[in-house]
Order: sequence, then structure tokens, then C-alpha cells
Amino acid sequence: MLKRYAEENGFDLSRSYGYGDSVADASWLSQVGHAYAVNPDLPLYRRAKKSHWPIEDWRKA
Repeated sequence: MLKRYAEENGFDLSRSYGYGDSVADASWLSQVGHAYAVNPDLPLYRRAKKSHWPIEDWRKA
């Protein structure tokens, strides 16, 4: 759905940023060029490590 929307509206997902905190976000995070896991749940943390996505802890900010 995200990919189709981007194609229909001229968005370049490889240049897009995405932020997620739950493994439920992993499917669309995998479609953007710059994915970030922010205060992720454990399953997303594992996916982020495997996918080499930055992991942010915004609770400290």
C-alpha cells in the first residue's frame, strides 16, 4: 500500500525516513531508505539489529 501510494504520487521511498516503535511497523519501515527504531519493543529491536537500522532511545532526550 505504501509503495503504491508513493509510486502514484511521485515519492521516492529510498529518500524517505521512517520511525517506528513496534514490530507492527517493520513492514513499512523496510520500504523506506532511512528506517529508525525508536524505543522499540523487543521484536522490532531484533529486526532493527538484523536490518542494520539505527536504534534510538528518545526517553533520554
